[in-house]
Amino acid sequence: MNVWKHIPLLKFLIPFIIGILVATSSFVSISWVIAQFGFSLIVLIAVHYILKKRLNFLLIKLGSILALWLIFLSGITLTYFYLDKNHQNHFSNDLSSEWLKVSIINEPKIKEKVVSCKVSVLGVFGENEELQGKAQVYFHRDTLSFKIKYGDQLIIKNRLQEIEGPKNQHQFNFRKFYNNQNIYHQGFFKHGQWIHLN
Repeated sequence: MNVWKHIPLLKFLIPFIIGILVATSSFVSISWVIAQFGFSLIVLIAVHYILKKRLNFLLIKLGSILALWLIFLSGITLTYFYLDKNHQNHFSNDLSSEWLKVSIINEPKIKEKVVSCKVSVLGVFGENEELQGKAQVYFHRDTLSFKIKYGDQLIIKNRLQEIEGPKNQHQFNFRKFYNNQNIYHQGFFKHGQWIHLN
């Protein structure tokens, strides 16, 4: 039984998923990918016009392979532009600013020593420049941090650092866990290192 005939979408889904995995697991030169996409698309259009005039088995095979290659490149391209860290205005591209304006984007969780939540970086405090990107942050437990709630805007000291990978192979991989949520940085804040705008 030929699986491709019964599930034709599968032959396009597989290279698309592989493209997503390639884009998330390794460094990809997006300019190379776009150049390959453009060149392959032009060749595919040329093959299509030739096939309209006369059928050729080799050209049909070439057209099929080019179509799957384009789907693979589409997976890489869409994933690359989806990831916040690849945008020029991601806050990690300029860590020289002292204070950042952020918004709480989930319900804070009160833990044993900290209040944990995710934030979306809005920009540099006191400047009009808009930034983007998310981070996992932890506030020292006190009466002020207990009042933080979803939707609040804060000014935080720019202490955000990249989330480190596990120290040993049996440890839970927090870096991978947060990267899958488009989060690549974290920060720990004590009293005086953040201000509640409300």
